[in-house]
Formats: sequence, C-alpha cells, structure tokens
Amino acid sequence: MKCRRGNFATTIGVAAVPLMLVAGGAVDYTMMQHAQGALQEVADGAALVGVKELAIAGTSKKTAESVAKNYANSSIFTKLSLADGDGSVTVGASASDNRELTVSMAYYWEPLLLHFIKPDALPLKVNATAKLTGKESICVVALDPSSSGALSLSGKSSMEADGCSVYSNSKSSEGISLVQGATLSAVSSYSSGGYDGPLEAFDPRPITDSPQLTDPLASRKQPAAGSCKEYDLKLSAGVVTLSPGTYCGGIDIGGLAQVVLLPGNYTIKDGPLIVEGNASMIGEFVGISFVGEASTFSFGTSTQVHLTAPKTGPLAGILFFEDRSSSKNRMFEIKSKDAERFEGTIYLPNAKLFIDK
Repeated sequence: MKCRRGNFATTIGVAAVPLMLVAGGAVDYTMMQHAQGALQEVADGAALVGVKELAIAGTSKKTAESVAKNYANSSIFTKLSLADGDGSVTVGASASDNRELTVSMAYYWEPLLLHFIKPDALPLKVNATAKLTGKESICVVALDPSSSGALSLSGKSSMEADGCSVYSNSKSSEGISLVQGATLSAVSSYSSGGYDGPLEAFDPRPITDSPQLTDPLASRKQPAAGSCKEYDLKLSAGVVTLSPGTYCGGIDIGGLAQVVLLPGNYTIKDGPLIVEGNASMIGEFVGISFVGEASTFSFGTSTQVHLTAPKTGPLAGILFFEDRSSSKNRMFEIKSKDAERFEGTIYLPNAKLFIDK
C-alpha cells in the first residue's frame, strides 16, 4: 500500500492559489460595489444641500461649494464605516452658475487583488449635479405653519426684497399681515394661507394657498458648543477685540464700548447677546450660534452693528443660527438705527425676529 499524503498535500497547495484569487476578487468586488453606492448617495445629498444654498438670495457660489463639501466630508466616512487609515476620500464642488452645482468624489483604498487585475479601477469616482428649477431666489421664509401674522409688518415699516421672493408657510388666512401703512415689495410673495392688508400695500399681490416651503437650511448642522471661553462677559468702555469660541452666560456690550469680532465661529450659550447704549459691534466673516433657552440677541436703538458671515466652514453664509431645540416664539430684536450691514442669513427656525428701525 502506497502513501499518497504527499501528493494530496501538493494538490491542495496548488488548488489553494486559484481559490485565494477567487475569494480575494469577491471581497474586492463586494467592497467596490458598497463603496460606489455610498459615494454616489453622499454626492447626491451634497449636491442637493449645496444647490439649496444657491436658492437663498445673496449666497455666493463659493459659500454653496463650501457647504456641499462640508456635508460630503462629514457624511462619507460614516457611510463607508471607515476608521482612520482605512482609505482616503477627496471631494470637489463646483457651481457653474447661481442655479447649478456639481459635486465630485473619489475614494481610494488598498484592495486585496483588484489593483493587480484592473489597475485603472481605482480610485472610485462619482459625480452628482443638482439644478434649481425655478428662477426666483429666496429672501425671507416665515417657517411657522399656522400662526396668524407669521410674517407681519406694521406702522410705517417696509420690506423691499430686491430681486428675490418672500414666503410665509402659515396656513392662516392672515399668514402675511400688513397694517398701519406698512408695505411689502418683492419679485413675488407667497402665503400658504392668505394675507391681510390693503392691496396697494403689496407689490405685487401675494399668491395665496401656495405649497409650504421646505426649510432650505434643514440639513445644516449647528456647530457644537465648546468649553466656556468667558462667563457673563460685560463690556462698557474702550476698544475690545474678541476671538471665536463659546461665551457662557452671554455677552453684554453697553456704554461706549467698541467691540471687534475676529473672523470665526462664536457660540452664545445660556445667556443673551446684548448691544445697548451707544456701543458698537463689528465683525468680518463671523458666524454666531445661540444655544440654550436664554440665548437670544438684542441690538438697541443707538447702537452700531455691522457683521458679515463666513464664506467657508460649518456656518458658511450664516450670520446667526438659533438652536433648533429651543422653544417656540422667543424674541430676537434689531432696533438699531445703524445696522445697515448684515451680510448673511439670519436663521431662526423657532423664534420671532422683531425689526424696528
């Protein structure tokens, strides 16, 4: 009787090579299919998020591109379930005009065999393009779905929305209300319900029973509050420069204080941002978010407030961002007679904005 264990072992050893090739190829193919789908899903979402920014009047192409890239970068590693070092992703965004935006993504990882079999298969690349269908940009959206006077003007106040449109999502018969001589001028104005006020106060007449507009900034994430940089900060004199960070207990600027905000993101936590007396607050490329029930802003009559929003980063294009978990109908007030330069979006999804100039 002959022993065949040597031949048997040799046969298994030879057969193992093609088995390993098949198994390695199958793993690579499965990984590639999963990654391709995840990349495309994130690119599609990023393009939609970015193009919605373009719908907001005054949003630059650079800002919309930054928002799209931030969304993609913050989403893709979760979608792919990657740990650090597992692969690399590059993201690009390009707004060809103010109505269309394209996102491109590329992903490279170290496969088992794919790069030997098909060297040009990596990196995986996807593109997604989103385009706005309408021609009107958005200036103002009153998100309240039911209140009377969700968008209201009174006295001799006027709203002039040059080159853009105004929306009230309220289904109330008085979703837009103009009283005591107030006027509203826009490319178009829309109410999901009706309007109240003399017809001559509107230019043009509002379109009623219009569909409620989805919050165009619903996908934007508010930056998380950090450790407290200052507590209950009060300033009443001199020229003071503040740097980005979290200000707990709020900031009270009064007297003749002149405050300069350095570029970056500020969080006002558990207290208000107040500018009163004859004080001033000036800042270029700043975004201010409000966290906590006590966090609102109030700019007094004799104050000077000039602010512009960041062009990049998590608050790109947003000047003020209210915490979405805050209670309804809190009041944010702009009474300053010298607040002519607010460049950026005021995003208060739950609050009321009172402007008296």
